[in-house]
Amino acid sequence: DVEYLDGLYYVTTGYSQLDFVLTARLHLTGSFRAIWNDLAFGGKGTGPSQFQTAHGITVPPGKKRLDIADRPRSEIRRFTRYGHYLSSVKMPMGSLPCDIDYLDGYAVVASLDGPDRSKGAPIYILEDDKLVSTIMPKEDLGLQNFLHNHNAVLRKMGNKFYIIVQAWNPGDFAILEQVTE
Repeated sequence: DVEYLDGLYYVTTGYSQLDFVLTARLHLTGSFRAIWNDLAFGGKGTGPSQFQTAHGITVPPGKKRLDIADRPRSEIRRFTRYGHYLSSVKMPMGSLPCDIDYLDGYAVVASLDGPDRSKGAPIYILEDDKLVSTIMPKEDLGLQNFLHNHNAVLRKMGNKFYIIVQAWNPGDFAILEQVTE
């Protein structure tokens, strides 16, 4: 995944053996060039500043920090823009969070799997970092292709929230609409 903050692109490399967050600057004078920066952090491991699989990366609105989904740990790990570990938001054990998106004090976390592998994967709703709701698209809504969720974003139109979610393998998209206010 890739995110932009203060002139740098932050790139997670969770599928590599090294599992770092790398940084680059883009130069658009003449031809397009990406120049890798010296700033890199993480690494494969179990220490506070390391990852088991750094997957999605998000800059929360109005913040100067990076929130990174560490799937095997069932955590969203928080770092300064310089790569210093701040804290973690723990998800239910056994869930594999892929990414996080924020809006109006809420967050939505799509998971590749949930604690119960016999069911489809959950979408978690957080309010001020506390789990307040779990949506099971496959079981609750009959969306059979949603065995594994990959990404989700939270949007608001009028007084209603919407979740746009992507399923991975076999692949699908759905837009979930808030039905109560």
